[in-house]
Amino acid sequence: MRVLVLGGTGFVGANVARAARAAGHAVRVFTRGQNAGRALAGCDVETVAGDLHDAEALARALAGCDALVHCAGAYPTTGRHAREQTEAARAAMRTVLTAAMRAAVGRIVYTSSYATIGPPVDGARRRSREGDRWAPGAPGHAYFEMKRAQEDEADRFARDGAPVVTLLPTACFGPYDARPTSGAVFVQFARLRPIVYVRGAINAIDVRDVADAHVAALTTGRIGERYIVGHEDVSMGTLAAWIAESVGVPRPRIGLSPGVVHAIAHGLEAVGMAPEFWSGSMRLIQRAVPLDCSKAATELGAPTRTVRAAVHDHAAWLRANGYLR
Repeated sequence: MRVLVLGGTGFVGANVARAARAAGHAVRVFTRGQNAGRALAGCDVETVAGDLHDAEALARALAGCDALVHCAGAYPTTGRHAREQTEAARAAMRTVLTAAMRAAVGRIVYTSSYATIGPPVDGARRRSREGDRWAPGAPGHAYFEMKRAQEDEADRFARDGAPVVTLLPTACFGPYDARPTSGAVFVQFARLRPIVYVRGAINAIDVRDVADAHVAALTTGRIGERYIVGHEDVSMGTLAAWIAESVGVPRPRIGLSPGVVHAIAHGLEAVGMAPEFWSGSMRLIQRAVPLDCSKAATELGAPTRTVRAAVHDHAAWLRANGYLR
């Protein structure tokens, strides 16, 4: 099978490209530049340049491909200009899926986010499943709106016959984070040696287990279905301790409410001084719900790696590639 990976130089996409190659698939990576960079160093993939809004470039990249993995879904770097960012993300999704349909690929695997999962609609359940979604506007951040808008487009195309399977990864850790996403926290810990952490809990998973689920979805994922791809529930205090341990600094001891930190981040964003996606990260923690990941584990394969080991592998890769000193 020849697979086109959109976002193949990003964190999840690079791991998907590597897992697809390991499974014997030919891989073509669609990227803004021709250079595959550190994320795909040593991996035998073809790269083609283009933009998600460019239908002709997408058509050229899809030529001869049997499947598409879309790991380049947009997300906001700030909570400002939410409507404009959301509409641009929706338009790009339409362009991608239209190009895939015209190319007659047999399978489209779309990487969304666990952020679209809301509280259980059935009050008798403690853990949320794939059918539980946030109502538009409820979480109060552009990240949730953008991810929901893109999923809505994927669902609409699936209803019209597109062979779409949607995966919803939880927080990812592991190697090949060349444009540090989760890795930005490791860099900040190493530089700032924080004494505080954000209270709460999240579900987390090794990014390589996420990649394996994507490869499985190419053949065994059910068209039109959504899968929450996660593994362990981890308190933020424990996660902060693991990250500190992995970069060799003392663990933070003081826990702050995510609501308080979100308010600070929101204020700094208003004057252009906040780190990228800081307020979104805080809102994700604040709005996190317990997740039932059993559907993906049963149909796409259960995770095999621990989150603590993934955190240490993440730090080791960042250190080996010059991000940590």
